[in-house]
Amino acid sequence: MKTIKMYTKWIALALAGSLFGVCISCSDPLYKLPDIQAAGADITEFNLANLLCTIDDESGVITIDVTPDFDMNLLKNLVPTTFKLSPYATISPDRSVSQDFSKDVQYTVTAEDGTQKVWTVKTSKYVTLSQGVGYSRLMWYKTQAELGLTANAENTVATFGDYIVVSRTGLIFDATTGESAGLLNQTGIPGSGAQAVFVLTNDDEGNLIGATLTGWSGKLYVYKWTALDQNPIQIVEYTPQTGEAFARKIHVSGNINGNAYIVIDNYTAYRNDEMYCWKVTGGTVNQTPEILKTDLQLYSQTGYSLAFPKSGTALLPYYYYDTGTTANENPSTVLKYVDENNHSTVINPYGGWGGRIYHALYFPFNHIDCLTVLSLTSDNKYRFFVVDPTDLSAPAVRFSYDMPYNYAVEGTNGNNTAGIAVKRISDDVVYVYVLMTSKGMACYMVTDYTLAEE
Repeated sequence: MKTIKMYTKWIALALAGSLFGVCISCSDPLYKLPDIQAAGADITEFNLANLLCTIDDESGVITIDVTPDFDMNLLKNLVPTTFKLSPYATISPDRSVSQDFSKDVQYTVTAEDGTQKVWTVKTSKYVTLSQGVGYSRLMWYKTQAELGLTANAENTVATFGDYIVVSRTGLIFDATTGESAGLLNQTGIPGSGAQAVFVLTNDDEGNLIGATLTGWSGKLYVYKWTALDQNPIQIVEYTPQTGEAFARKIHVSGNINGNAYIVIDNYTAYRNDEMYCWKVTGGTVNQTPEILKTDLQLYSQTGYSLAFPKSGTALLPYYYYDTGTTANENPSTVLKYVDENNHSTVINPYGGWGGRIYHALYFPFNHIDCLTVLSLTSDNKYRFFVVDPTDLSAPAVRFSYDMPYNYAVEGTNGNNTAGIAVKRISDDVVYVYVLMTSKGMACYMVTDYTLAEE
């Protein structure tokens, strides 16, 4: 905003007194000073219903930042919470009168010297993109303490209806506000107390699926829920063989009540390139898994990786990532696309992923593939990406957001974990929930529209 010119009536008198060192009688016509009047006709501050409002001095336009999914009825019959003018200026209509801000509202500001300026208050206008991601922003962020999470415990997040759920503790939160909303029913699930469900995820239809960690439960158990307060339904029971340990990561492609693949990592040393995939046909799970081998470089210790097929009926093509667990390994962290011919391509946007990828997720959106990625940068920041991998040789970052992570204050992330979940709000809006282990959780809005050119 341009600097507002302010005029004061006493400055001439002060200057006169200091220059001549005399007391001038205001009644003496020989020394009568001119009546200096303020010329400013600006609106200097404007706030409405805690929405972002941008003031453009040059055009005389105030823009209320609302998105296409915003209920415009909420802008009717409102009085601005903050409304300030240039000194000595007046306004018409009066700023205390309520207005319908769902449509353009005009104000005329009159300066003390009679100068007038017409101001228009309007909402932001958007156009829909033919493909890809447009406007995106952080909706809310809550710290670990605000959410009541346990340091280094909760490691995945999933959505269910109007709620989001974190694994292990099973805490439920309102998907719109992040406010606490209860506990997930984990009745009958073997494990260590509240840590029974070690990982959670969604299928493509928003159904909730969870699995136990074989190191705690002995066997691999997979469950689905029809309601958050109802007992879970067991759909997989698998006894690990020598060299098998499961459920640091989980993904479901397709519809768990129709056709789908349940993909779970084998995190055993030297075998973390193996994805165990349980095929679901007509809602029935084949208890014998198929093994999908990625071209991941094997590590000499437990590593966390995950594949996410694009379809619920075929394992190819798929995306996959590895978190990397050993310093100076090559690669230390990787995300790849594997096509129908089993040919893999590294996906590495300009600037790279940083220190390591903690989680990634694929979802189709506005006629393209989209990747959401959460990584930890070399300077200790949680970085969230929305990536368009249409051009695999130069994947485009459509949105990114950094949150500094202070190990000393916020606690360590000894499990090298984090979680991502996607909730489809409408055809043109999705919410992405990002759980940052030992730090907190954020909600981002991703849309297929962008600001219209004026």
